[in-house]
Amino acid sequence: MEVLDAITRRRSFRSYKPKPVPKEILEKVLDTCRYVSSWSNTQCWELHILCGKPLDELKQALAKKMAADEIPIPDVPQPDFSGVYLQRKADTVERSQRSCNVSPDDKEACKKFDTTMIRFFEAPVGLIACTERSASPAVLLDIGIAFQTIMLAAFHYGLGTCTQYSVVMYADVLRRLLGIPESKLIALGMAIGYADLNAPINKFARIRYPLESFVTWRGFD
Repeated sequence: MEVLDAITRRRSFRSYKPKPVPKEILEKVLDTCRYVSSWSNTQCWELHILCGKPLDELKQALAKKMAADEIPIPDVPQPDFSGVYLQRKADTVERSQRSCNVSPDDKEACKKFDTTMIRFFEAPVGLIACTERSASPAVLLDIGIAFQTIMLAAFHYGLGTCTQYSVVMYADVLRRLLGIPESKLIALGMAIGYADLNAPINKFARIRYPLESFVTWRGFD
């Protein structure tokens, strides 16, 4: 698969088949991280890959926290978007919910939607990324590069992915179940699996904004 083709065709999938993902394929996908650019080649990501019982236990624990309306305390603060970025976020949430016939006014349906989200969209594989808590926040950029590489490699092998902040919001649950020490910063999560291409939530139109909305040219004729 051509690189540019993978970049433009990849999308976030929010519904997955129960089909297990062979460990051999996951190893090939994750092996691409060894070639990712990072600050002074620190390769500062530490990945926890879960499936089966460990993932089920994590899904249940996270969903229980959400059902109890417990206030999440993530290691990485939730982005406080405003202006056009906030509008884009709201638009994506609305379109994803609408694809599942979920009305923003239906609190019960919205909560069910959020529960599915925090359960890794029921993907058969979950990924949690950590790094050193003492490191500069700039290392989160490196983790982002690693995640993009994983998503593209997964797409190459016929897998779907979705980067998730929601699954790391309850850091205490992750530390307890995965044995992650306080010295580690729990940064980001990802759902991985074979996407259900027939699910409506995987079909809503993606909006990509034009180049002029985020590029300023300087010194060009």
